[in-house]
Amino acid sequence: MANELQAFLESHRSSRQRESLALRWTRLPSMAQSVSLLDKKVAELEGLPGGMAKLREWFLSDDAKLTSITAERYVIDYLRRCNPQFIDLLQGNDVDGVLHTSAGKIGVEVTTLNRQIGDWIFIERLTQLLDDRGQLTGRAIEICRDPGKIPSTAPRLIDQYIDRVAECFESRPIDCSGLGIEIVVRPGSGTVAWHDTTEGASDPAAYFELLTDGILHRIEAKANQLDRPHNVLIVGVNHHPTLWYLPGLFQQMGGQEHHLGEMVAEIATFWAENIPAHVEGVVYYVYDLSKEQPYYPLRMFGNSQLSLVESIDAV
Repeated sequence: MANELQAFLESHRSSRQRESLALRWTRLPSMAQSVSLLDKKVAELEGLPGGMAKLREWFLSDDAKLTSITAERYVIDYLRRCNPQFIDLLQGNDVDGVLHTSAGKIGVEVTTLNRQIGDWIFIERLTQLLDDRGQLTGRAIEICRDPGKIPSTAPRLIDQYIDRVAECFESRPIDCSGLGIEIVVRPGSGTVAWHDTTEGASDPAAYFELLTDGILHRIEAKANQLDRPHNVLIVGVNHHPTLWYLPGLFQQMGGQEHHLGEMVAEIATFWAENIPAHVEGVVYYVYDLSKEQPYYPLRMFGNSQLSLVESIDAV
């Protein structure tokens, strides 16, 4: 299965498209373990009905699709390994999969935190541009930005925004204040440090709203997919150091009841009181590109008595 990802991307290269971020990963020694897992996923999909269409959607669309489908595939592949009765629905407009439990069939839909997508694309693409243009050589760069001001779902807009920020590095002195970006450059070894300047970024209330009301809005937007009687929404959260607003929160979610923190208890209360009738629960799945399993144990939030998480983890 070696070089499956690179071979797929190279065979579909187009001079009209910006190089896929995934192709750049294949050239980075630091991504070797992650690429090895992605090679495995590509090889598996190539052998499944509808798999090639999923691969084209995953790697040949825009960066937002790359982000969201990466989360989907890491979650779905984990469920497939853990439950032989799990059905991966690669085609159509249904849920992403169906999980068989002792209580019957459960629809599984995977989503992501929208606020992360634009910021993740910004970090990956800007780092790539600066590296390609030699702007990282001999420098230690600090970039302060507000992720909420980065376009997250319009590929053309976010590409234009990233290009304009990269152009700031061509000016002397470097000035990106017009784009709401503060840049500090010092002598160094080609590193980039990222800082979140969002007002209230460290405020737990803002993150609580993102993980509760923000996900509830996602459930409402996915009404067509979640039209079966029993469903579970799994939220894929990228294990990325720049995205940890509250370190330890997801680790607490996977802990014992008596070790749950205050915010986790509040999240549990929110879903017990607000989860729609057709959704059995919400699971936050922290994934890392280099790991096949979730970063932390899973917990389902809601008012259902279904032992979904036990069914997921019952290998």
